[in-house]
Amino acid sequence: MMPLLNAVGPLPTRKELKPPSRDQLIAICRKSYPDHEWILLENGTCLIKDDSSTSSVHSSLDNLFDNWKKIGPNMDDGVSCPMKDGSGWIVTCGSFRSAVSIILADEVESGTHPLKVTMLGFIKRKADFQNPAILFKNLKKSSHPGLH
Repeated sequence: MMPLLNAVGPLPTRKELKPPSRDQLIAICRKSYPDHEWILLENGTCLIKDDSSTSSVHSSLDNLFDNWKKIGPNMDDGVSCPMKDGSGWIVTCGSFRSAVSIILADEVESGTHPLKVTMLGFIKRKADFQNPAILFKNLKKSSHPGLH
């Protein structure tokens, strides 16, 4: 695996990560997950509540967040999917389907190898796991007035 890693070039360490734009991250999450509740963390990890799930484990955003914190940083499998509008990538997390990492276009150079984008998503997810600072919670508005 080392030759492939060398082919994609050096990756930043967690200390070298620059904070992504809060407004851009929120805009991407709102556009990508308009019908879901989600939590956005400081380095671009987005935890998405799956309303179709019958499991009570993720019955609330707080339960989803608590469950994610228990799993740990062993969430290293996934793929990077470019956003159609070119604003960045969504990096999936195979072992925790409710979590994605958002990599903004200005965080990597044009033409960056997809594996490098995926690995950057893992580094950012790990940074968010080690220091889970919530940037934003997107809650659904109740269809009943006064119940927000």
